[in-house]
Amino acid sequence: MKEKRRLTINWPTYGFIKKKAIRLISHPVFPLLTVFGNLLIAFGALGLYYLEKDHNPNIHSLLDTLWWAISTVTTVGYGDVSPITPTGKVVGIILMIIGTALFWSYTALFADALISEELEDFESEMRSIEKKLRALTKTENKNPQASKDTLTNIEKHLAELKT
Repeated sequence: MKEKRRLTINWPTYGFIKKKAIRLISHPVFPLLTVFGNLLIAFGALGLYYLEKDHNPNIHSLLDTLWWAISTVTTVGYGDVSPITPTGKVVGIILMIIGTALFWSYTALFADALISEELEDFESEMRSIEKKLRALTKTENKNPQASKDTLTNIEKHLAELKT
């Protein structure tokens, strides 16, 4: 009797992680998002500092507003520093909305780096199967018995895959 196929889990190795990280970093959108995100934080911190430095008792230095901008863009929002002027609140709203969009974009890039290679392999395998099925259809018209044998063989392999 034929031995059953066993599914093995390959835990991420250093090579796997390195390969996926290089794929992520080399994506053309990654540097653009990174630069844009850092500029957003810098301008948000500078904007809040100049808008609220004389009005907000929680803002003592540019570092306080940098802390606020990073916690706002990353959606952490500790609440220890928050804008009190209407214009400062508008800056905060803009940082929250754009920060959320940046987070979604980074999440999509990470997902792409993790699964895109496997999806490409799967699509290639599906194209190969479709090509074989087209050839089988052509063969069926010429030799019905050969087609039945091939179909029986395919069903047998599918049954083995399910177990």
